[in-house]
Amino acid sequence: MRSKPHDEAMAELYRSDPFLARQVINAILMDGDSAELAIVLRQLALSVQPQLPEADNRLHKS
Repeated sequence: MRSKPHDEAMAELYRSDPFLARQVINAILMDGDSAELAIVLRQLALSVQPQLPEADNRLHKS
């Protein structure tokens, strides 16, 4: 049983180790794998996205 989705786990890893994130991106760019690049960019976006507490989400409802 998984405790969290893979993208979230990778986002936490990249957040905690920006040097690793840079190495991964550089390796993907060298390989030229655009699909893999899209996945990693999605995970990186999650790593820098501000996380709102659940209580603050009520402000965005109409």
